[in-house]
Amino acid sequence: MFNIAPGNYIIALDHARALLRNHKLRECLSVLRKVNVLPFEGAREGHDIYREACLLTAVDHMKKSDYKRALQAVDKARLWPENLGAGKPFDPDERMDGNFPNHEADPTVARNMTDLIALVRDQKLDLGVGYDGDGDRIGVVDENGNLVYGD
Repeated sequence: MFNIAPGNYIIALDHARALLRNHKLRECLSVLRKVNVLPFEGAREGHDIYREACLLTAVDHMKKSDYKRALQAVDKARLWPENLGAGKPFDPDERMDGNFPNHEADPTVARNMTDLIALVRDQKLDLGVGYDGDGDRIGVVDENGNLVYGD
């Protein structure tokens, strides 16, 4: 049980990371269930540790031919526990499809940005950024859902 510096999420995450690196996955996940990371921009570390621990747990179950529990662990890895500082920001399209089934991956074309514009408006976000397939072009949507064009 984690009792070192209660309330200090930085030490708790370091402890969870050490447990993860030593393949003490159950203990790692236990620490992560009890910690409360203050939300801040870029607060992904807790989620990254959580996801890796869940996926390694799935691998362990697969090695034992326990595929049902392996799939359950993979499903857990997709969660974003809010106590880890960063809730899931939106529901991304997680399909593995290089054919871009919704539209071409060019954020400089207005018709390709309609989903992001709707998301920014519906969620009352400050900003939306769309990327192309290799990250060399972006499209920006302001808080009112308007496209912001570069030079």
